[in-house]
Amino acid sequence: MTAYRGALESPPSNTVYWTGEECPLQFRISFEEFRTGSWNEQDEYDIYEPSGLMGPIYGFFEVVTSAGTQTLEFDAAHEGWDAFLPKCLGYGILDNSEYSIPELYYEWILPRYRDCPGLGCPTYYASDTHYVTVEVDPDEDLIIGGNIMDCDVWTPDDRLFDGGRAWRASEIVPGEYTINNRSITLVVHIEEISAP
Repeated sequence: MTAYRGALESPPSNTVYWTGEECPLQFRISFEEFRTGSWNEQDEYDIYEPSGLMGPIYGFFEVVTSAGTQTLEFDAAHEGWDAFLPKCLGYGILDNSEYSIPELYYEWILPRYRDCPGLGCPTYYASDTHYVTVEVDPDEDLIIGGNIMDCDVWTPDDRLFDGGRAWRASEIVPGEYTINNRSITLVVHIEEISAP
């Protein structure tokens, strides 16, 4: 900065720098799909359904930061009866297949009531969105994961997916990421919506 008086100009002022704290990063994490491999075990649900079917399923997807955990839950299973035998009913998944999480979240609940409009119908549940928004410090870890279970009547419920993965926030490049666990691959998309 300089000052003028007529045609005269003062010498430039000195330069001063301030260093503040790093601004937090904000990300939107979308849970896009999961891909199934080949199951390593026979499920009791296969007694009633084609080989390779697991489920019905329930569980959650989550994002963990130092501020806490944001969870997206779903439950597409209930216990009922078929041919006078107890059976888990609901949404099953086949091996070697791909499932869109947004479509599943938005479709899990609605078709069930068309099939069973009266009292005593099963209640299916899914979060009303398939993404979360988080704010993290650049030197903080962002942990993404989930849990997918299948409902069994005769044996304990099987854990189909129970995986997570951590990323340093400052090292995240926006794009698609995968998390592999057991026979399922979870696909998430990370979008940076504000930067320092």
